[in-house]
Amino acid sequence: MPSECVRCLEPFDLHLNIDFDEVFAYKTSSFTESGLYVPEDGNIDLSPVIREYMMLDNPMKPICKPDCQGLCTVCGEDLNLGACEHEARIQFD
Repeated sequence: MPSECVRCLEPFDLHLNIDFDEVFAYKTSSFTESGLYVPEDGNIDLSPVIREYMMLDNPMKPICKPDCQGLCTVCGEDLNLGACEHEARIQFD
């Protein structure tokens, strides 16, 4: 799934691994004489269910890799590509 890293703003493909179980219930009047349920067009649309699980599994803050350095807070340089001149001056209290 196409996504954007919240640290460095680079686009990347986010891979989701989703496991889910769903139970679908139908009205008893919808069943045939043999006890089988057959939708009118012969298909069940699972798109809404899959979309919902994808949205639930999608991280709130997607990152391209666990060790992403992000952007320099002063000049906006991508720190994954190398250090900038501001990196040596930035000190955290």
